[in-house]
Amino acid sequence: MKAVISVIGVLILGTIGYLFYFASQISAVYPPIKTYVYNGVDYSLQQSIEDVVNRDSTLSFTITGVTGIGEPHKYYADVSYKRGTHRYIFNINYETKKSFWRNNKYTDLALTGTFDETNKTGGYLKKDKGVNDMVILLEEILINRLISD
Repeated sequence: MKAVISVIGVLILGTIGYLFYFASQISAVYPPIKTYVYNGVDYSLQQSIEDVVNRDSTLSFTITGVTGIGEPHKYYADVSYKRGTHRYIFNINYETKKSFWRNNKYTDLALTGTFDETNKTGGYLKKDKGVNDMVILLEEILINRLISD
């Protein structure tokens, strides 16, 4: 009888632990490779990105998802860049936030993945091969243009 109760207890605790692990998404999200602050709201950032992309035929921008109920939404997107025979993909997300001390809004822009599809390098972590070089590349082709516009 004690063995049956012990087995049932282990199964129940195991099930609760399993559900908690996936519900809390402990292992589902890597920290951003790098974050930036855009002085404006999310739709303004999106418009600025689209303006840069429309002026540069080597760039493309695609929203891949949106999360959130009501405001603010968190947007997920890919920025693609083609240089010669090389193709790079940058995964980003952005979300409007409100300053705690002042009543102004800003947008957190996070770089969450970088990939060189030609050389099969990059990844979701700063330590992945080629990531640092691709961060510099993204800043040259997009981020600096957003700041200067």
